[in-house]
Amino acid sequence: MAPVRQGASDLCEAAQALGLTCEVVAVPAPGKVSDLELGPLNQLIRRRLADADRVLVVAHGQLGGNGRLHATARACGLPVLGPSEIAIARAHDKLWARRQLSHANLPVPRTLEVKNSRSAPSLGDDKEAQSSDLARLGWPCVVKPRYGGTEAGTRRLTSPASIREAIAESSAGELLLEREVHGRALSVIVIDGEVLGVAEIEESTNQRGQRIEILSCPAQLSRCQRAGVENLGRRACAALHLSDGPTRVDLILSERGNEVILDVEPLPRLHRDGVVARVARAAGLSYPHLCAQLLERREPCEGRGVRPAGELDA
Repeated sequence: MAPVRQGASDLCEAAQALGLTCEVVAVPAPGKVSDLELGPLNQLIRRRLADADRVLVVAHGQLGGNGRLHATARACGLPVLGPSEIAIARAHDKLWARRQLSHANLPVPRTLEVKNSRSAPSLGDDKEAQSSDLARLGWPCVVKPRYGGTEAGTRRLTSPASIREAIAESSAGELLLEREVHGRALSVIVIDGEVLGVAEIEESTNQRGQRIEILSCPAQLSRCQRAGVENLGRRACAALHLSDGPTRVDLILSERGNEVILDVEPLPRLHRDGVVARVARAAGLSYPHLCAQLLERREPCEGRGVRPAGELDA
């Protein structure tokens, strides 16, 4: 079930190559998450997926990240694979996720919450506290939406003078301002709580001056470095209750060997040329067999791995 077809089509082709019968159900992506009407969605799911023995949601961004597709499909009595909708929605909230990771003694960048109102962007009502917070934050910084997938809407800032302009140009209502962390950009892919592999992502420019990303997989790490980043990947997934299905944990490994977790993506892209698939290939797992592993997973039991909301929101 997906609002876009690339990942879903790749998965469907791989499943059919394994002798499985599958169908892609496209969900139109609304302009805003609030525009998603659950009534018609319920009818669509019941009509198209009534006989399905398992459902894999491959929606990303705001539509998939809020967990409503998972919740709606499960409310229809369908066996939906992957994390609980609560775990998905909370991991999608970068601020909540970082607080939870920090509570679990996992390293995250120093972060400030920013309100992007129509009248004026604000770091809070206390101007003196704002100046103090910005001084402690350090520069350069990165501004990004509070809700969203990996690197979506990210912008680098070099001084406090550029904050208001960057925030005003953003379409997101809530943003995060974080201290930039220098080092090697790594992605740890975890499936069902076990590390599949680690990739390194380097930025470069092509002959036209366009920004491109170069993916090296597996990442060239020492035994000690690999053990450290893999341990962080597992612990991050456990802290956010993402024990079912694939998860992408993005982190920075500094020159001094210190690691900082930037983002945890509960619904990473699953198309044939994506990070998950390429890490799987480097680990000796073909794309069809990766799909088979994802589709054979059990659906999460109700409440498994997720504490009551009151405990997590404290």
